[in-house]
Amino acid sequence: MQPLDQELARRLDELRDETVNQVSWTEIRDVVENVLSTMEGDLSTKDVNLFTEIQSLSKYIEATKQGLREIQPESIPGEHIPVAQDELDAVTQATEDATVAIMEATEDIENTAGKIDEENAAVLDAAVTKIYEACSFQDITGQRISKVVKALQSIEAKVDELIATFGDDVEAKERVRMRKEAEAATSVEEVDPDLDLLHGPQMAAEAVSQDDIDALFD
Repeated sequence: MQPLDQELARRLDELRDETVNQVSWTEIRDVVENVLSTMEGDLSTKDVNLFTEIQSLSKYIEATKQGLREIQPESIPGEHIPVAQDELDAVTQATEDATVAIMEATEDIENTAGKIDEENAAVLDAAVTKIYEACSFQDITGQRISKVVKALQSIEAKVDELIATFGDDVEAKERVRMRKEAEAATSVEEVDPDLDLLHGPQMAAEAVSQDDIDALFD
């Protein structure tokens, strides 16, 4: 009989030659179980250690797949993330609509300011200026939401890869394949050179303080 490590290597080589795409955990497990079931005769100490490791690996794979089936991760990219993206789109649209309404009302105030005495007009003009400045929240909110959407898309991709690796979801495997093809098709020339600069507004805890800025000029 061939030593266990040589037999395992032979079977894995066969699997590699026969499989064009990524080898699934199920295929690896089947090979391992087949090799173990055909063992005969005495085992060396090295073979016993390898046998123990393979058994542990097989049990770990099965436990992982069972855990995935129980938590139903396919519902994350299939249901939860699309709903979250739709809600964020609705927030963006509602914010935009509210901003337009505020701007229109502010224009009416400006028109009214031109019809009253100079002192009161100055008060209205100052208020209008503050309103216009405050309306920048719409752009900032949109940038923050865009960052959240990108984070959700990243989570969706990672979950799909997890399902495709350990699960049997054909749709997830297809999404992963198509996503990788799309990424490979994106050339360096098509990447926006200013992409690294488009991070949007910072969180208060991460933002550079005015004291830090002043220190640069000291």
